[in-house]
Amino acid sequence: MKPMPWLQQELRQWLPNYLNGHLGRPQRWLVQIWLRWSSDGRAHLATHRAVRRAARRQPIADPDPELLSQIRARVLARTQPRPVPTSAKRPVLARRFFVFVELLLVLLAVALIWQALPPGNVLQWTHNAPAETFRVYRAPISEAQDNYVLVREIPADPQDESYQILDLQLTPGQDYIYRIEAVQPSGFLAVSDPIVASAGSTLARQLLAVLTLILVALLLYASLRPAQEHHPYHAFNGA
Repeated sequence: MKPMPWLQQELRQWLPNYLNGHLGRPQRWLVQIWLRWSSDGRAHLATHRAVRRAARRQPIADPDPELLSQIRARVLARTQPRPVPTSAKRPVLARRFFVFVELLLVLLAVALIWQALPPGNVLQWTHNAPAETFRVYRAPISEAQDNYVLVREIPADPQDESYQILDLQLTPGQDYIYRIEAVQPSGFLAVSDPIVASAGSTLARQLLAVLTLILVALLLYASLRPAQEHHPYHAFNGA
């Protein structure tokens, strides 16, 4: 069975590329099947091979030096970059402006998330007696009697009665007990009542903070990365 005329015409046009090895695998496969079953195709292939052998036997003449210099001058003249007009820069500036606005919105969202859902336990207390420093201790609630560790030591401010710290070094799902010591000028320690706090939602809040920081980093990368756009003014224009 012979292929349709239009397909035979297409296959004949593929023969030069088939000989040079420039055909893709599907086209090469079609040409090979056609050559196996078509004597007309094999005749065309033999003609192309004869022409290629004859062309290879022809001596290669050196080009005219003057013609080469003219071609080189034309190519250099056409490939010189032309100044990009201001109108072509406007899309890039607009893109960077919108990325900057998005970055500001994300930073605002980070601040609001941190304020509403801090990734840790927030301890707040008031103290109106003279003190030099405050020491905050923490322990898992199951080991509160013998496993207190110092979390933070902050200096006291005579002008301030309210204090706050954020404890981030927590294990999600673990309940903790805190104890606050106020070191008075006389050296006496005033110890607070135990404060119980749960880190049950710490993992979710930490993941939220990490994902938000990743988003901020991506937006920073996008805003600082130079735009790589193709301008038609730099393209090579054919004669």
